[in-house]
Order: sequence, then structure tokens, then C-alpha cells
Amino acid sequence: MLFILRSTGFVFISFLFSVNVFSQRTDYIVTFKKDTVYGVLKYTFGYPTSLMSDSGRYSVDVNNVDAYYESDKNHLYKNKALPEKTRHIFFRCLEIGRISLYANITTLVTTSAQNPGMITGNTKSIQLFAEKEEGKLVEVKSSGMLSGNKKHRKDFLDLISDNKALVDIYNQNKDFELPYIQYYIHEYNKQAVNQ
Repeated sequence: MLFILRSTGFVFISFLFSVNVFSQRTDYIVTFKKDTVYGVLKYTFGYPTSLMSDSGRYSVDVNNVDAYYESDKNHLYKNKALPEKTRHIFFRCLEIGRISLYANITTLVTTSAQNPGMITGNTKSIQLFAEKEEGKLVEVKSSGMLSGNKKHRKDFLDLISDNKALVDIYNQNKDFELPYIQYYIHEYNKQAVNQ
């Protein structure tokens, strides 16, 4: 009899810990009404398509979600319109502050001409966009042949132009790769908070 009570107690305790299984994950979405819903993101072809929560299933698309967070990768994605276009996509947030830095990362998969089902490689394309104080989204860097062109550099300098010390550092180094761009924006935001 004691064995049955112990077994029943163990099953009951196990049930209690499994009831709120979705609440244990810290993925979340933010709706356009600024409601935050926690749960588990479900993926199709590497992209989140829904969030399963204790209260139900929520579709993850640009028509009903303002942002989403992937807890296992520690990545936040925000819904933004591409510059000069009305099409919205989810941008990965690299820096958030007075100037926010976003990345649009796309992967092009190549297949064999002789065997169309065989994947022969893939190429990543990265575009960096910055936005100052919820203003206009500006492309500041793209991978490929036009990487770091003069217009991107000018647009980037326009964003940080009110921080002379940072502009001086940029002009001394002239480094314009992702880690440096992110560093400049991080320093800009850090100094903006301290002012």
C-alpha cells in the first residue's frame, strides 16, 4: 500500500510540473497591441511560423506580430519595412538604443543542374540597416560587390555625426565591417545614455 501511495504521489507531482510546459520556455512574440505572449516557437524551413503558448497557438507573420524573440539563440527580431518599399520583413536586432542596428540575413541555396534535388552549396547575404530614434531605416552595409560603398558610409556618418569624438575615431580607423559598425553604434548609444 505504501508503494502505491508513493507511486501515485510521484505521478501527481510529475503532472504538476508538466502542466505549464509552454511557460517554461522564454520565446515570445509582441503583438501590434504591445501584448507579450510567451511560449515555444515552431519552425518551418528554419523560420518561425507559430508560437505555442498556454493560451493557444499564435501565427508569427508580419501582419500580426511586431517582434519575436528566440530564447535558444538569444536573438530578437523586429518587424520593419524595407527602405523605399512597403514590404515588411523581420530584421534581426543587433543593437537597440538611440540608434538601432538591424540585419537582414538571407541564404541562397544552389542545386546541381544535373541533379536538381542535390544541394551543392549556399551563400549568405547580409544587409545592415540602422535607424535613429524610430526614424527612417537606412542601409549602411551590404555583403557582395557593393559592400561598404560611399553612399552607405555617408549615410552611416550622418547617423553618428552629432558625436564628434566617435566620428573622429571612425575617420582614424576607416574600418567598415560588421564588428566595427556595431561597435560604433554601441558606443554612440552608451554615450547617449550617459549624457
